[in-house]
Amino acid sequence: MHSFRLALIAAALILFGASSGYGAGFAMYEYGARGNALGGGLVGRADDPSALAYNPAGITQLEGTGFMAGTTVINPLASVEIGGEEVDAESKYWTPPHLYVTQQLDDTFWLGFGLYSRYGLGIEYDSDWAGRYNMYEAQIQSISMSPTLAVKVTDWLSVAAGPEIMWFEFKQKKAIPFGGDPANDIDASLEGDSWGYGAIAGLHVTPNEWLKLGFTYRSKVKQKVDGEADFTKSVAAQMLYPAFFEDMGAKGEITLPDSYTFGVAVYPMDKLSVEFDAVYTRWSSFDELKINFEDDFAPPSKDSTVSEKDWNDVWRYQVSAEYALLNWLDLRASYVYDNTPIPDAHVDYMVPANDRQLYGAGLGFHITEALDLDLSYTYLDIKERDVAARTSEGIQESKFVDGHAHLYGISMAYRF
Repeated sequence: MHSFRLALIAAALILFGASSGYGAGFAMYEYGARGNALGGGLVGRADDPSALAYNPAGITQLEGTGFMAGTTVINPLASVEIGGEEVDAESKYWTPPHLYVTQQLDDTFWLGFGLYSRYGLGIEYDSDWAGRYNMYEAQIQSISMSPTLAVKVTDWLSVAAGPEIMWFEFKQKKAIPFGGDPANDIDASLEGDSWGYGAIAGLHVTPNEWLKLGFTYRSKVKQKVDGEADFTKSVAAQMLYPAFFEDMGAKGEITLPDSYTFGVAVYPMDKLSVEFDAVYTRWSSFDELKINFEDDFAPPSKDSTVSEKDWNDVWRYQVSAEYALLNWLDLRASYVYDNTPIPDAHVDYMVPANDRQLYGAGLGFHITEALDLDLSYTYLDIKERDVAARTSEGIQESKFVDGHAHLYGISMAYRF
């Protein structure tokens, strides 16, 4: 238990290194390097500490104390054809962390603690680009902490459940037109964060030695974001409307979706496993983004803004294979098809996305009997998408092109 306490202290330290990432909608599935290489295919397998994120019921397969920590380096790239030119988003790197601790109490009960990022987004354009009236910079960050109790009900059935404690941060910058002259644009910056609470539950079934079945449920998480709205006004705007667009407090609400994940892992031979997964995410809970301001901020006066979303419920499909080439080396590969939840009527520049395909590969090194090193690389490809103009929202007729990302994962695992 001493090692378990030390790992929890490390988890608290890693929390301060949280960063955002890139996902369908803005969901993330990068919970560990092995899981990245397998496209998330650890719902049925669920046989290392990162099962706390993929399927917590699987930790009943782990003896003693287990520890895993690492990060995924995400480099998203995107371009928008707008106003007769192609505009590139800035190339940046995001590093969402992950950390897991598992502890076997006896032959029936296991405890676990997971820290990982479930939602993330990072996109930035030049502040004077043609789509600035919709946004020119957006960022979403989150960290989930999940203490879990897993129970081995029978030799073939395990269940697990626990709360999810999520920190969530939202940032957005945009321009507000004033007087028809771009030189007089008002710069608006919105930033806030909050804590939300949900739950995670898992089921793991091993009917025989060549088959494993997994199921994971994640509940909705409501976030009540509290922050600040800052405005930078031109001289002309300051002279004409000195009492408007003053810095003030702002609040908003967002309901993050619940999801259902199903996994089937097959072991056709001793050294090979193949897994098929399906993830159903109920993004329809994200119907609008409403921001309430402490005071009137613009003529004509108003104290809130509402952005209609009406996102769709969608499926994500995953297939993966893992082969133990040598006693000390595993080979991994995966393919994922991830449907976008964003309907054509509400697509915007904050999430310049469409259906995605992910191609993953990785290596697992068993350095000693107790120490493992996992490395992964994933190429994410986003389909092009035409965008119809919605001038009231700052959206021009445009097209998303060359959307892709490179993801590099590393994890270290140790068994006590």
